[in-house]
Amino acid sequence: MTVFVCDPGLTHFSGHHARWDEEFARLFSGLGHDVHILSHGNFRETELAGVPVHQHFTKTRWHEDNRTNLLRNWDLFFDTNRTIFSEMQQLSKKNKRRKFPATRSGDLVVFPTILQFQLSGVIDWFSSLEKKARPTVLCYLMGPSGCMKNGQGDGFLVDSFDTARFYRVAFRAAAQAAEKGKQSLHFFACGEMQAQQYSFLRSQKVDSYPLLNSAIQPDQTLRTKETKTVLLYVGDPRDQKGARLLPSIISEICPLHSDWRFIVQLGVSGVKSNGLEKLRMALAQLEDRFENFELIFERLPNERYQELFNESEIVVTPYNADYYRNHSSGIVWEGLATANTLVVPDNSWLSLETKRLNAAYVKFDKFTTKSVVEAISIAIKTPPKLRTEKIDVAIAFKAQNHPRLLKGQIANVWPDLLKNESL
Repeated sequence: MTVFVCDPGLTHFSGHHARWDEEFARLFSGLGHDVHILSHGNFRETELAGVPVHQHFTKTRWHEDNRTNLLRNWDLFFDTNRTIFSEMQQLSKKNKRRKFPATRSGDLVVFPTILQFQLSGVIDWFSSLEKKARPTVLCYLMGPSGCMKNGQGDGFLVDSFDTARFYRVAFRAAAQAAEKGKQSLHFFACGEMQAQQYSFLRSQKVDSYPLLNSAIQPDQTLRTKETKTVLLYVGDPRDQKGARLLPSIISEICPLHSDWRFIVQLGVSGVKSNGLEKLRMALAQLEDRFENFELIFERLPNERYQELFNESEIVVTPYNADYYRNHSSGIVWEGLATANTLVVPDNSWLSLETKRLNAAYVKFDKFTTKSVVEAISIAIKTPPKLRTEKIDVAIAFKAQNHPRLLKGQIANVWPDLLKNESL
């Protein structure tokens, strides 16, 4: 059987796309399947985890909901979905010039990350196929759903109307395409909170799936000794993640806790694309000024990225709660899985998720330097949990997010996965 790992968002190595695509590819290729990764045309690598990568998709789009120009949302929705529908049609047709086969009945098509701007197009493509020619399709929903649970009751509140509508339209089309007694189009959500939200929009249960974020490291042994290291920021420098607050935060926190070490890692691609060279220069000057501050200005190999979390005691997400009100972040899961205390914005998905998972965390209430610094100081001076307690939470979390569980979940809907291997 052939497995197609489809990712229009795979444009470069930064972010989660390459990591998740790589993990899916490794899972399938290790079981003897013919695996192909289909990327966006901007991705220049020819393989991931030993699996060939083919440039196939021409448009990509991350979550967006323009509140001032509502027509833009609809233009993006129709344009991007129309494009991916056409590109999936190409995928199901034979082409001797291609280096990968056409999809057939019995094959598996996986979208490790799919959003409202691609989902309807994929479902329309699936529906257009003759029933006997349909592969099994797995859609992993990762973006904001457009709705959230009502904190006052059991209902749901729609906070992003176009987003919620787009997903509901897609789910209704999927229901119409379903065959009685046989289901070969499946949906999974990123985390339990999103699973509840998508279940509401679908009017049918959507299960969450085991997470593959880099630093979760399900089989890694956790250290027992505490360190005095704070991972102050990690990833692409973005305004909504508080990147522009970093110079002022560092200027205050480093002299305030001179016996602690503070680390900032910035993804190079983010700096270039967002024109934040001035931020890098400001941080470089602060690195010269403070002995207890380290700036890492490069995209890190997976092993070194993991070490940042393994070596730290506190992980800070100085994010804007307004933006992250219902927007997930893998840093929370990575910090929890490595037995870190988390510093998160109040009234956001991050604070709700840390509380739900019984993580060690401290909240800051305002998107300001003062508020973030005060929260870090609390985490340093009065830790909310002992390291032994944080380790217990991390072990329990990692047990629920292991590749073998993902393998089992996929095997339940595509039995051919384990044709050459038993669980």
